[in-house]
Amino acid sequence: MIFRKTGSLIAPWCLALALAATSASSAHENHAEGVADDHAHPVGQTAVPQSPVSGDNAAGVHAMQAGNPQGARDIWLQLAEQGDAVAQSNLGGLYLTSALGAPNYEEAVRWFRMAAEKDNVSALVSLGHLYRVGVNQAIPMDRAGAIEYFRRADAQGSSEAAYFFGELTLQNQSSVTAPDGVNAIRRSAEAGFPPAMHRIGTFLQSGTYTTKDIEKAITWYEGAAQAGYAESRYQLGEVYMNGDTGTFDMAAALEQFELAVPGDNIEALLASGFLMANGLAGPADPETAAKRFQRAAELWNYRAMYQLGMLYFAGNGVPKDLVEAHKWFNLAASGGHAEAHYMRSAMAAQLSQEDLDRAQAAAQTWFDDNHDTPHTHDSLEPHSH
Repeated sequence: MIFRKTGSLIAPWCLALALAATSASSAHENHAEGVADDHAHPVGQTAVPQSPVSGDNAAGVHAMQAGNPQGARDIWLQLAEQGDAVAQSNLGGLYLTSALGAPNYEEAVRWFRMAAEKDNVSALVSLGHLYRVGVNQAIPMDRAGAIEYFRRADAQGSSEAAYFFGELTLQNQSSVTAPDGVNAIRRSAEAGFPPAMHRIGTFLQSGTYTTKDIEKAITWYEGAAQAGYAESRYQLGEVYMNGDTGTFDMAAALEQFELAVPGDNIEALLASGFLMANGLAGPADPETAAKRFQRAAELWNYRAMYQLGMLYFAGNGVPKDLVEAHKWFNLAASGGHAEAHYMRSAMAAQLSQEDLDRAQAAAQTWFDDNHDTPHTHDSLEPHSH
């Protein structure tokens, strides 16, 4: 979460983010959240500067930097009660975190609304996100409300708001409002907002809402990727791997996938592992492939768990180890991976009862140790709640 000294607070969509401060001249703020479509976007945005405020807002930021959230609260509360919109927005953001104890969503919304009444852009964007995803009974999901908050922030030049306004508008699936949604996303993209740039690339690649043009799509993907948007790197890899340019170029695909790996893009980890394990983009490199599958498995991807199990079963890139193979097949099966069920049974048939017990215990231990990592699973095996 980032607090502004002279502008407003950019909302902390991942409440687990560490508190950080930014300089008054900072052009971009970063937070993380999944957007309204099927993509997860790390989002950065320039906050529209508010009217000049006293230096005491900066004092609140310094208090946060010094690990004194109570001191920051006291500073911002005094300013907020005097009607300072920046302080009101910062205070709302502070109440969203656990810095003062449990998040206080009611207080957060109350202060955001006060700031939003003064057209504070960050407060408007914050409320847009809160009502877009919903938090609890105090902040229920309200798509129409979110659209309105984003619309108001978009009108003041927020490219982040323009993007989310566009996405939510397109979700209404109305031929009447679709042009407004597309135009908003284009405005955001032209302002350099990476998720919007990526989205325009998807429109051009598929020919949705526009004429299909793969070269222009690549240009937009490259722009977003150069801004650090890992999903665009992955998408570029897909373009080259699938021959969308007219030529299948596995080496170029692998290069793009590997560039997305540091961002823990799961699909890129899987694609890189697949190409390397099978030698489809040059000499086979099962050792690195195993590392890619391992990382994706640590992020609870069941396909990666299955692939890792296969590597241990074959001794490809890792030592042959049927106990370890069973562990990964067991974990993948717990997530509903169909083939993993069969391979788990095949491994069990080859293991002694002692080794089978060890494999099952290893799967349960891994599950328990990693259960706090966000994930889903379709089966209660190898555990129960």
